[in-house]
Amino acid sequence: MAKFAKILIMIVRLVAVVSIILGALLAAGKAQAVLGAHIGLGFMVALVVLMLAILAFVKKKTVLGILGVVFAILLPVTGLRQIPLQTGGGIDIEQVAHIIVVLLTLGIAESIHAAIRKSEL
Repeated sequence: MAKFAKILIMIVRLVAVVSIILGALLAAGKAQAVLGAHIGLGFMVALVVLMLAILAFVKKKTVLGILGVVFAILLPVTGLRQIPLQTGGGIDIEQVAHIIVVLLTLGIAESIHAAIRKSEL
C-alpha cells in the first residue's frame, strides 16, 4: 500500500505544480485559454487526494481520512466559486480562499502519505 500511496502523492505533486502555474497565469490575466486545463487538473488533484484519504481510512488514520475527504471536496468548490473569473485586476477574497484551500489540501495529502509510509515500517 505504501508503494501505491507513493505513486498517488507523486501524481498530486506533479499535477498541483502545473495547476498552480496555470492558476497564476489566470490570476495575472495572461492566459484565459488555460482555464479548462486548470479546472481539469484541479479536479484530478481532488480525486487523487480523495484516493489518499480512502487509504488513510484503511490504515486506521481516521482524522487524516476525514480531512482528506473534506479538502478534496473544498478544493473544487472554492475553485468553482470564482466563476465568472475576474482576471488581471488583483486578487479577491474568493481567490485567496482558494489558494489557502489548495495549500492546506497539499499539506494534508503529504501528511496522509507520511502516515501511510510510517505505518508500514
